[in-house]
Amino acid sequence: MAEDDRALQVLEDMRWFYAASDWYATRGVPWRRGYLFYGPPGTGKSSLIRALTSELGLDIATLDVGRTTLTDDALREAMMSTPKRSLIAIEDVDAVFSQREAGDLRGGISFSSLLNAIDGVGAQEGRALVMTTNHLDRLDPALIRPGRADLHVEMGLIGAGTARRLFERFFPGEIALALAFERVIGQERLSPAVVQGWLLAHRDDPGVAARAEALAPVSVRVATAAE
Repeated sequence: MAEDDRALQVLEDMRWFYAASDWYATRGVPWRRGYLFYGPPGTGKSSLIRALTSELGLDIATLDVGRTTLTDDALREAMMSTPKRSLIAIEDVDAVFSQREAGDLRGGISFSSLLNAIDGVGAQEGRALVMTTNHLDRLDPALIRPGRADLHVEMGLIGAGTARRLFERFFPGEIALALAFERVIGQERLSPAVVQGWLLAHRDDPGVAARAEALAPVSVRVATAAE
């Protein structure tokens, strides 16, 4: 599935969720839905959260569950007091497990409290929960099972086609340059953050941006330098 298709899938799923209180009530199911965004750093997990909240008119309630001063009671209160029309975000949730494995937790929440805060008896309803991780393999299966993380979305590196669409957003109407940018990228797979950073750095000069000197495959850079 293409990168843009994944984002659209999440948007439509989340749009349905926030309008589905009656659907959940009719079936006697808690009105909760969880999402897991996973992939290497810089692949747009945080950006997707911001885009979703902007598109749906939601606030973001961010919880730093890795903070060692956070107690079980404070976590429960924070989850229950999130405002209506908000999205609860727990970013880099794998960091908690890294600390636990290192035996370096001095205080902080317990794993069982985190699970209960997500879907326990007193857990908040009507707010989607999004967790992100750079390391899917570090997460306990209990944390990301259906009911806690219902939709898993891999955020990977992008190809030339998606990079071209990013170019077009930065430089509307520059169709020829966008196509040239796509050709230069070729078969490379890049972090969306790297592509966006390049375009932002050259936002005033679409011609330079289209040459993609720092993004092009090494063989293209060598050939260009030799000309």
